[in-house]
Amino acid sequence: MNLPALLLSFSTLFYVLAALFHLFSFLDLREKGHAEAASMLRLGFMVSVFYFIAEANRYGTFLPVISHDQAMAFFAGSLAFVYLVLLARIQSASFGLILNPVLFFLMGFAALTRVFCKDIHVNVRPELLQTYFVWHVLSAFFAYACFGISFAAGVLYLIQHRELKNKHAGRFYHKLPSLEELERLVFQPLLWGVPLLFTALVLGLVWSKSAYGVYWTRDPKTLTTLAILLIYTSLLYFRQTTRLSSKQIALWSSVTFMLVMVTFVGVRFIHGSHNYFQ
Repeated sequence: MNLPALLLSFSTLFYVLAALFHLFSFLDLREKGHAEAASMLRLGFMVSVFYFIAEANRYGTFLPVISHDQAMAFFAGSLAFVYLVLLARIQSASFGLILNPVLFFLMGFAALTRVFCKDIHVNVRPELLQTYFVWHVLSAFFAYACFGISFAAGVLYLIQHRELKNKHAGRFYHKLPSLEELERLVFQPLLWGVPLLFTALVLGLVWSKSAYGVYWTRDPKTLTTLAILLIYTSLLYFRQTTRLSSKQIALWSSVTFMLVMVTFVGVRFIHGSHNYFQ
């Protein structure tokens, strides 16, 4: 097993341990579970950083997010960065309980892809080194990370809403933030994610023109990204015009992020869908 594959495996392991510690903390099976989970999450993120350094050195590019394993690992890294650094104050056992399985899924899928896919041994096309492409990728992945935070808050909102509707304070009620706080954490990341994804889409079209001479290539990934952007934009509109309740916004935010996950993982295996090897 080479160094990048080993780093992916260790990062996945740390995310698994973080998820387990969060679960133990949430179920009151381990008093310091949340602190241990936070440590495992940071270790997983740090190991993934070394993975990208190794890949950048191997390919001679600043942003190695071309292969399937690289893309999924960078998705996980972006989500972990937003949660650990930009939204450090919201770190809790409840948020970790939702986010860590997502991180484990992405990194685990990346590790398995590393083993079974052979496209990692070919050369990267020179047009992927352009500035437009770098900013396109950064905007897209941090938009996805914002949607991931909104997804986690949406799931917790639905759980808390159900607890209150049942009119009794169960195990979950005392461990979750208030509905007002969760509603804000569902909506606020969308305000960041939608402009970022729009920026990524525009930069992608500009980069396509620069690299291939055309703005629109009917790439399946581009089409699904446009659909996802329209859905999230609609959610913002309906939230502002109060045409959907907070519960409905939370539900749609959660469902749409699942669509993001399915299209992100699945569409990349379709021929011609953001496959940039030569």
